[in-house]
Amino acid sequence: MQFRPNRLKLYLLACVSSVLLLATLAETFDTCETLMTEILVTKEKNYEYNGRRMRLLCAGKITINKCEGACASQVSPSVVHFPGFKKDCRCCREGNLVDRLVTLTECYDGNQVVAGQSISLYIKEPTDCGCFDCSI
Repeated sequence: MQFRPNRLKLYLLACVSSVLLLATLAETFDTCETLMTEILVTKEKNYEYNGRRMRLLCAGKITINKCEGACASQVSPSVVHFPGFKKDCRCCREGNLVDRLVTLTECYDGNQVVAGQSISLYIKEPTDCGCFDCSI
């Protein structure tokens, strides 16, 4: 079958229209969002008490942001991309991260609660989530 210039233009227009329609539909199916979740954080700490070295385990429940949901991805035939497919892979992940200071105040030496001890540490927290290319 031989393409005539007008048929080729119509074919290309149909292909471009299909890609634009698929891209628009993909965005409507994205469910990625920033949600709050509660996690348990634990950290060990060495300290000295009455001349004796001890190891503490400190813990605490914190509420923190997380990214959750799905993003539309697609693979379509292509004569331009190797090996014959154009891949548009998107993942639900963080847009920006901030360092958040967390203080764990429930500290234990074995099964004994140790009063007055705590551990502060920084954890990374997403401020916003969205659908981004899946590259690392």
